[in-house]
Amino acid sequence: MRPPPGDSNIGFTLTSIQRRQGGLLLERVVEELPNASSLLIDKAGRIVEVAQKPMGVNLPAISALAAGCYATTHGLAEAMGESDYSLLFQHENDQQVFIQPVAGRALLVVLLHAASAVDTVEHRLGNGLGTDLAKVVTEGAEPERRVPPPRVILADIPPEVRQKTRALTALIMDL
Repeated sequence: MRPPPGDSNIGFTLTSIQRRQGGLLLERVVEELPNASSLLIDKAGRIVEVAQKPMGVNLPAISALAAGCYATTHGLAEAMGESDYSLLFQHENDQQVFIQPVAGRALLVVLLHAASAVDTVEHRLGNGLGTDLAKVVTEGAEPERRVPPPRVILADIPPEVRQKTRALTALIMDL
């Protein structure tokens, strides 16, 4: 069962070779940038790969927030006719979080500690790294989807079975 097009909760899996390729590309995005880190997440905020993991940073929280910010901003961007855009959040202590979509199914999140580093990252992504990273993400396989079993509607259960089920549930809850 495939999710509908545009579903922002689509995950993907990478082979070990694709993970290694993605990791090397993430390293190249932030190489020689002081205290910088980059991570690839799916649009639901799940971490796929990390390069130069920063100390003391809650990456799962950053990933979830980045995915949420991108998802909410996406609607506004579409309303304004923007299909290709990135986000930049700046803090007064010269820290930045840069978010850019990758191949329509992932997000690149880069944590930076210098305003000039944003230009460097954008330049690197525009000069081939972005295309190479998109290729790795595009080649990722969608995870196996499981269809849940059909739900039993209470009206289909005979009344005496329904009564015994409720009594059994009450006994279990009392334990």
